Amino acid sequence: AGVIGMTKSMARELGKKNILVNAVAPGFIKTEMTDKIPEDIKAEM
Repeated sequence: AGVIGMTKSMARELGKKNILVNAVAPGFIKTEMTDKIPEDIKAEM
């Protein structure tokens, strides 16, 4: 939540100068490949 809040705040401030701000957060995208990972391993990630 902190990264998202910081990103929104920076986007508001820097947007005035035509600067874009993005955030990248780690995580899974559900695909056939990630469906094959056991649930206990996913829980550790």
